[in-house]
Amino acid sequence: MTLFYPPLQNGLQKTLDAALDTAHTTALTLNNVTGIQNKPGVVVIDRIDSGGTEKSSSDREFVIYTGTSGSTLTGLTRAIGGSTDQDHAVGAVVEFVLDITWGQAIIDALTAEHGTDGTHDTTKVVDLATAQTLTNKTLTSPVLNTGVSGTAVLDEDDLATDSNTQVATQQSIKAYVDSSATAASGWTDPADTWTYASATTITVAAGAAAIYTKGDRIKLTQTTVKYWVIAAVADTLLTIIETDDYTLANAAISANYYSHADKPVGFPSRFSWTTTYGGFSADPTGKIEYTVSGGRVFIELMSGANISNATTFTCIVPVAEAFVVASYHSFPCMVQDNGTWQNAMGIIGLEGSDIRVGINSGTQSGNVYAGFTTSGNKGVQAAFSYPL
Repeated sequence: MTLFYPPLQNGLQKTLDAALDTAHTTALTLNNVTGIQNKPGVVVIDRIDSGGTEKSSSDREFVIYTGTSGSTLTGLTRAIGGSTDQDHAVGAVVEFVLDITWGQAIIDALTAEHGTDGTHDTTKVVDLATAQTLTNKTLTSPVLNTGVSGTAVLDEDDLATDSNTQVATQQSIKAYVDSSATAASGWTDPADTWTYASATTITVAAGAAAIYTKGDRIKLTQTTVKYWVIAAVADTLLTIIETDDYTLANAAISANYYSHADKPVGFPSRFSWTTTYGGFSADPTGKIEYTVSGGRVFIELMSGANISNATTFTCIVPVAEAFVVASYHSFPCMVQDNGTWQNAMGIIGLEGSDIRVGINSGTQSGNVYAGFTTSGNKGVQAAFSYPL
């Protein structure tokens, strides 16, 4: 489609300065090109004679030109609008008048994007207000405000579709990156809200046994980040192993994670816990240090010493053992009696969460562990493990 440009003056007339022969399409020579734009246009030759008298319609010829060069009109298309390609003599009058070719070109240009009433045809152009579907269009440097939607925009936190033609939302990308970073750290987001139940229990969504197990690590935030090991799992309740290092507060819980790994990023290498002693005038100050790995609890007991007031020596561990046989299970240890560390190995018996200490294996009888002097300092040093 070509638009034809008018001259710069109304009623402009020129004359041929050289004869225009039939079928000649290179150029036509005028007396001058003053007032003619160097752009496509239309002229009529021999509509009138030099005196202004209208000639026969068979004498006139309409010609399209593409531009000007010197005193010529170049790039000619002859015999348009039903006129005849013919010879024209020097001095023939050349006029710039509105003709059917000119007018039709304007209509064609308008109707390329407009309806017959002059409004934009939204099947052909994009307007500012109408909701439209664009097909096979390229937007160069588009500015998209507020948001985007549609089937090409996916909101998937796991990016499961794995498409090479659709895009992901900012939220889903962030969720995926955060999840990947968390997974790499050994922690898993359960996508579940945890709430305080007691100092050693946390309420979780139903079906906990399908997600968590004894020995799992957990991490949560109550102002600060806190860590524990799971001691037991019920349908909606997690029981944690107590520690002096962190306190489960009756407060909101956020950023909660769990891990099946032994040492996810940030998890403490060990915990300390204050046990309760028996057989003393005043409890020793030594704490139990423990860690949990591979389904076993590893205990390091350094009681320190204090004054004995019984032949027995007892304390408790932070979480009960899970031996198949319900009986005291024995481990060797070092003991102090009446202020002296003994050369012979002492013996520790564990059942459930109860510890009993004997001064040596000869003092053990069934579930009785004893043999200590009822005065002077006594203490124990031991390291052992048991199934959780």
